[in-house]
Amino acid sequence: MNVALHPQPLNILSICTGGAGLDLGVELAIPSARTVCMVEREGFAVATLASAMEAGLLAPAPIWSDARTFEGRAWRGAVDGLIGGIGFSVEAGLFTASEVGAPHQRERIFIFAVANSDEQGLERHRLSGERSGELFAGSRCRELADASGDHQWRDRQLGQVKAGETGGYGIGLFPPERDRFPEWGRVLAVAPDLEPAFCRVVDGVASRLDVDRVERLRMLGNGVVSLEAAYAVRTLATRLAARGSAGAARLVRMMEID
Repeated sequence: MNVALHPQPLNILSICTGGAGLDLGVELAIPSARTVCMVEREGFAVATLASAMEAGLLAPAPIWSDARTFEGRAWRGAVDGLIGGIGFSVEAGLFTASEVGAPHQRERIFIFAVANSDEQGLERHRLSGERSGELFAGSRCRELADASGDHQWRDRQLGQVKAGETGGYGIGLFPPERDRFPEWGRVLAVAPDLEPAFCRVVDGVASRLDVDRVERLRMLGNGVVSLEAAYAVRTLATRLAARGSAGAARLVRMMEID
């Protein structure tokens, strides 16, 4: 007996739909996908979407007129994915905790997007740059972006950590790698109370049961090293600014204020 398999539909919420180009692309790639709600503020685009629905070119779906007032709670549990066409400048990169001195990798992909400014916003930025004597979207920004990352800032931060005492122990920001036994010996010699938190108890059963240990380790394992995230943000913002993003350039200016 032949049985026709009909996959469950993939319900999509479409933000800043425009002419539904992304929607149709997803539906072409995934035949079971369908847009169940659209958010679009441009009148011509909304009229185009409505006409396409009436002509049977698009599946009928409600259209919300403003993303800022769109109530997403009503769609909780009813959609499987979100797509959107956005006026953003975007940079992305793979960063690791080891780049900021940690003894482990903890690879994370960071996607950094800044809204494109309108002409008025660009003009304000241009004038403020002239008053301060520097346009950050110019040569200075390109100079910073020539490197693969904001190494000067990263090295300065790590230098401050090494020069100071973290947590009052003077052992640095990160623990040694797990197989660096001599270094572990030096750490535990000055901070024996860190042993259960850093590397399990080595000489017997713990004196008390830490019922939260599994959940704490799970949270830490899934988490992001803050210094890694800061390094990623500075690096990606600098790259965007070098490409001419006024919004990113403003962020880079803010980052340079100590």
